Amino acid sequence: MSKRKKYTSKEFMRFSLLYFIIGGFLIVSNVTLFLLEGRTKVIFISPISGILFIIAGIIFRVRAAKLENNQS
Repeated sequence: MSKRKKYTSKEFMRFSLLYFIIGGFLIVSNVTLFLLEGRTKVIFISPISGILFIIAGIIFRVRAAKLENNQS
């Protein structure tokens, strides 16, 4: 049976940054598509998943802060 990997606060910060970048890209690309093509061509899954990615980034940021406080 394998043990679960313990992540450091720096790794959680990297995950958070990655999720913020992906979520921001999804939201910005959908806004650009909306402005260029109009409402008929816009897929609504993209901004919802972008918002969920940003929420996940916030959760990783909070976990990193908690882990940093526990270590000090």
